[in-house]
Amino acid sequence: MFLEEAVFRLSRDHIARPDFAFRYAGGTIVDELTTPPLLIDGINVPGNPPSVALDDDIRIGGCWLTQVPSQLGISLAARVRISHITIDHLAKELALSAARTLQAPREVIVWGVVDSNNSRELEALKADLYGLIRPIEGSTPSITGGLATLPISFLSYNISHSDNVQTFPVFEPILRGRVSFSQVIVEVRSNWGHELTCLYRVRVHGELEVQP
Repeated sequence: MFLEEAVFRLSRDHIARPDFAFRYAGGTIVDELTTPPLLIDGINVPGNPPSVALDDDIRIGGCWLTQVPSQLGISLAARVRISHITIDHLAKELALSAARTLQAPREVIVWGVVDSNNSRELEALKADLYGLIRPIEGSTPSITGGLATLPISFLSYNISHSDNVQTFPVFEPILRGRVSFSQVIVEVRSNWGHELTCLYRVRVHGELEVQP
């Protein structure tokens, strides 16, 4: 019964929000802002490329296997006023082993990449935004490529929740300021206890920036 319910839930997308990170809509991975391939004892571990985290296939093993912590740089399909972030993980009813569930991300910070189009308006929000993640160590992602970043959301994925697809809002100053981004960094700070993290899908929601 539980398995049938999980299959049904996975067969439909109840989020019903545009996903500007979706690979087939134009979202791409920014290699310079993404954790390098996984190494164990100095040897590359074969696996899926980071781009699978922008796809809609979350079957067993259809994830980006990476270290803890790690980060994923994403170039969005358009310049977007971001409102929400969604994290998909394998439904625990389909996981077959507890280890797969423990590979789910736990604490995640999403950073917006600052560019010439939004640097001025974000400067005024900087103190508020960093104040919202003050309890968390580190004020920037570990890989920035020399780019300026600002936190836009802090989320905690819950493996005990009944839904394996979980959506989180961005910080209120970002919503209130209606600022937009063309690139984001998804930084996975921790998972649920496994030595590696499996990132199945990241979605970025919002509305297109309307040019004057």
